[in-house]
Amino acid sequence: AGDPRLLAAVTAVTRTALLLGLALLVAITVGAPVIIPAFYGAGWLPGVPVVYGLVANMAGGLLAGPLFALLQAQGRAGLALRVFAVWTAGTWGLVLALHGEGIAAVAWAHSTMTVATVLWLVRWAEQHLGGSLLEGYTRALAAALAAVGATWATRFVPGLASVFKNNWVAAGAAVVLYAGLLLALERGRVVRELRWLWGHLAGAVRGWLDAKRGAG
Repeated sequence: AGDPRLLAAVTAVTRTALLLGLALLVAITVGAPVIIPAFYGAGWLPGVPVVYGLVANMAGGLLAGPLFALLQAQGRAGLALRVFAVWTAGTWGLVLALHGEGIAAVAWAHSTMTVATVLWLVRWAEQHLGGSLLEGYTRALAAALAAVGATWATRFVPGLASVFKNNWVAAGAAVVLYAGLLLALERGRVVRELRWLWGHLAGAVRGWLDAKRGAG
C-alpha cells in the first residue's frame, strides 16, 4: 500500500498496545510470586514458572491482534487464515514434542511460536506499508528487559536486597524503572504519543457525553 497515514496509524496502535502492555508484563514478571497467589490463591503458586514461560507469548499477543486486523482490513483474510493455521499447528507440534518436559516447557513452546509468528507479521506489514515498524518496538522491549533485569539484580546488592525481596515493592519499582528508561530512550516520541492518546480518549468521552445529553 505504501500509505504514510496507514503506516502512522498502525504504528500508533501497535506501540500504544505494546508500551502499556509491557508495563503490566514487567509487573507480572517481577511480582509473579505474590501476584499469582493474591489473585488466584496459594494453590497456584507452583504455576509461577508457567507465567514466566508465557510472558513472551503475552507480549507477542499485544501486537498479533492489530497486525491480524491489518491483514484482514487489507483484503488478505485468506493469508491471515493460513498464518493462523501455521501458528496453531506449529504451537501444537512444539507442545507435543515438549509436553514430557513439564508444563513450563509447554508455556515456552507457546511463546516461541507466538514470537516467530509476530515477527513474520511485522515483516509483512513493513513490506506492505512501506516503512519500519520494528524500530518502534525495540527500545520499549529493551527498556522492559532492562527494568526486569535491574530489579532482579538489586536483590543481590547489599543494602537493597532486603527491600527488593518484597515482591510487591520490586514489581512497583520495576514498572517505574521501565517508564523512566523508556522516557530516557525516546522521551519526545512517548510524550507525543501520550498527547495523541489523551486527545483521542478525551474526544471519545466528549462524544459519549454529547450522545447521552442528546438521548436525554
